[in-house]
Amino acid sequence: MPRPQRGETPANVRRCIIRIPGPKAPRYERVHPHSAYLCHDHLGVGLLGASVTELNGTDWYASIAKPSFTPPNWLFGSVLIVLYVLIGISAWRVWRLRGLRSRFIAYWALQLAFNFAWPLIFFDLHSIAGTFVEIVILLLLVLRTIVGFSAVDRIAGLLLVPYFCWTAFAAILNAAIWGLNI
Repeated sequence: MPRPQRGETPANVRRCIIRIPGPKAPRYERVHPHSAYLCHDHLGVGLLGASVTELNGTDWYASIAKPSFTPPNWLFGSVLIVLYVLIGISAWRVWRLRGLRSRFIAYWALQLAFNFAWPLIFFDLHSIAGTFVEIVILLLLVLRTIVGFSAVDRIAGLLLVPYFCWTAFAAILNAAIWGLNI
């Protein structure tokens, strides 16, 4: 392939240019190939958590008392895939504006670690009380991430609202399970 002239975009980079709608006119930006890792990492954490659930928790989870508003098991995976994609896109939007070493991405990484820890504590350690404490901290971290992301990019913050709502529902569900199994 011939070397591009000064100021010319190479062909392989041209394929990675996307249209980003803005408040004024749409602008075009190069997508860094590593930006997909933000979404990929979040999906990876979800898959790791799901594998822990499948390996260690199905028999125990089936045996504990659950409230009537507990969703069917198949719904958890479906919802989480959508949420993890939204979270990854949100992180990408902030990353492209502030970089990987920003405090906003640090909040995202911290909530990601807490998100990963929840199924380990619940399904592996069978600690319902421990997961309730953990999910309350996770809820606060998600809220802090929404506030931080919104300061950088309003859409990035809005993309996290469904995640916050699902985490709040999960906290209520966790509290109810804890109450039924004391």
